[in-house]
Amino acid sequence: PLDHYFGIGHVGLALATSLAAMLNAGLLFRGLYRFGIYHPSPGWRRFLLTLLGANLVMATVLLGFTAHLNQWLFWGGWQRAGWMLLICLSGMLVYTLFLLVGGMRPSHLRHR
Repeated sequence: PLDHYFGIGHVGLALATSLAAMLNAGLLFRGLYRFGIYHPSPGWRRFLLTLLGANLVMATVLLGFTAHLNQWLFWGGWQRAGWMLLICLSGMLVYTLFLLVGGMRPSHLRHR
């Protein structure tokens, strides 16, 4: 149906996997919270909003750098590899900078 109605075909497999993982995480969170096993620490909302913002900014940058399919197919292998490297490094840099500006530090990721 995804190929017929939306023209995305094989993307449905990735979509189904992602949705199943999100459902699984949500059900696990609900169970842990309901039985009193998980207690949110102070500042978790800010942490979550910082991560969400970093992901949105990174996705915007990645979409801005993607080339049109006709242009991509016209390029040679080295040009494609270079462009892919530029896209990956740009996304990584923007994500990291947004986290640092949002107040995240490497020490926040350590388990205490």
